[in-house]
Amino acid sequence: FPSHDMQAEIISFLDSNIRSEYRESYLKLKHNQKINKSELNKLKKHIIEIMKEHEWNPTEFPKSEDN
Repeated sequence: FPSHDMQAEIISFLDSNIRSEYRESYLKLKHNQKINKSELNKLKKHIIEIMKEHEWNPTEFPKSEDN
């Protein structure tokens, strides 16, 4: 698992970059609320896209079978 500082950096990055159409799902997940699998997969794909746009390395994170 990433260090506490790295987790805070990731959360800050996501808070600043998640697009509005994914924000509701992101906030639910961030606050430990359940989201359906379809929403989760869309959110994961979006997060990988914005990480690539900002040159973060998403290959360090596990991929689901639905990606």
